[in-house]
Amino acid sequence: MIDKIDKVKKLLEKLPVDYADIRIVKGPFTSLSIRDGKVVEVVESSNFGMGIRVLCSGSFGFASTNREDVIERRQKKH
Repeated sequence: MIDKIDKVKKLLEKLPVDYADIRIVKGPFTSLSIRDGKVVEVVESSNFGMGIRVLCSGSFGFASTNREDVIERRQKKH
Protein backbone atom coordinates (compact mmCIF):
# COMPACT_ATOMS: atom_id res chain seq x y z
CA MET A 1 0.00 0.00 0.00
CA ILE A 2 2.87 2.37 0.79
CA ASP A 3 4.26 1.86 -2.71
CA LYS A 4 0.99 3.10 -4.23
CA ILE A 5 1.07 6.20 -2.04
CA ASP A 6 4.67 6.85 -3.05
CA LYS A 7 3.74 6.58 -6.75
CA VAL A 8 0.89 9.06 -6.36
CA LYS A 9 3.11 11.38 -4.32
CA LYS A 10 5.72 11.42 -7.10
CA LEU A 11 3.03 12.30 -9.65
CA LEU A 12 1.73 15.12 -7.45
CA GLU A 13 5.23 16.53 -6.97
CA LYS A 14 5.32 17.26 -10.72
CA LEU A 15 2.19 19.42 -10.46
CA PRO A 16 1.86 22.96 -9.05
CA VAL A 17 -0.27 21.97 -6.03
CA ASP A 18 -0.17 23.75 -2.69
CA TYR A 19 -1.60 20.84 -0.69
CA ALA A 20 -2.65 17.25 -1.35
CA ASP A 21 -4.00 14.33 0.62
CA ILE A 22 -4.32 10.76 -0.53
CA ARG A 23 -6.62 8.13 0.91
CA ILE A 24 -6.36 4.48 -0.15
CA VAL A 25 -8.58 1.71 1.18
CA LYS A 26 -8.09 -1.94 0.37
CA GLY A 27 -9.51 -4.98 2.06
CA PRO A 28 -11.83 -7.94 2.00
CA PHE A 29 -15.49 -7.44 1.13
CA THR A 30 -18.42 -9.76 1.77
CA SER A 31 -21.85 -9.30 0.23
CA LEU A 32 -24.96 -11.23 1.28
CA SER A 33 -28.17 -11.55 -0.74
CA ILE A 34 -31.22 -12.42 1.32
CA ARG A 35 -34.60 -13.40 -0.10
CA ASP A 36 -37.62 -14.20 2.07
CA GLY A 37 -35.39 -14.15 5.16
CA LYS A 38 -32.97 -16.74 3.74
CA VAL A 39 -29.43 -16.22 2.52
CA VAL A 40 -29.40 -17.01 -1.21
CA GLU A 41 -25.92 -15.82 -2.11
CA VAL A 42 -22.64 -14.99 -0.39
CA VAL A 43 -19.92 -13.30 -2.42
CA GLU A 44 -16.47 -12.70 -1.00
CA SER A 45 -14.05 -10.47 -2.85
CA SER A 46 -11.42 -7.80 -2.43
CA ASN A 47 -12.11 -4.11 -2.80
CA PHE A 48 -9.97 -1.09 -3.55
CA GLY A 49 -10.67 2.61 -3.45
CA MET A 50 -8.50 5.71 -3.73
CA GLY A 51 -9.31 9.40 -3.34
CA ILE A 52 -6.99 12.35 -3.94
CA ARG A 53 -7.77 15.91 -2.88
CA VAL A 54 -5.59 18.81 -3.98
CA LEU A 55 -5.46 22.54 -3.33
CA CYS A 56 -4.12 24.59 -6.22
CA SER A 57 -4.26 28.38 -6.52
CA GLY A 58 -6.96 28.62 -3.85
CA SER A 59 -9.27 25.96 -5.33
CA PHE A 60 -9.80 22.37 -4.25
CA GLY A 61 -10.07 19.46 -6.66
CA PHE A 62 -10.98 15.84 -5.95
CA ALA A 63 -10.64 12.61 -7.91
CA SER A 64 -11.43 9.03 -6.96
CA THR A 65 -11.22 5.58 -8.50
CA ASN A 66 -11.80 1.96 -7.63
CA ARG A 67 -9.23 0.69 -10.14
CA GLU A 68 -5.71 -0.07 -8.93
CA ASP A 69 -4.18 0.09 -12.42
CA VAL A 70 -4.95 3.81 -12.78
CA ILE A 71 -1.78 4.76 -10.91
CA GLU A 72 0.47 2.72 -13.19
CA ARG A 73 -1.25 3.99 -16.35
CA ARG A 74 -0.90 7.60 -15.21
CA GLN A 75 2.80 7.15 -14.39
CA LYS A 76 3.50 5.96 -17.95
CA LYS A 77 2.07 9.23 -19.33
CA HIS A 78 4.52 11.36 -17.30
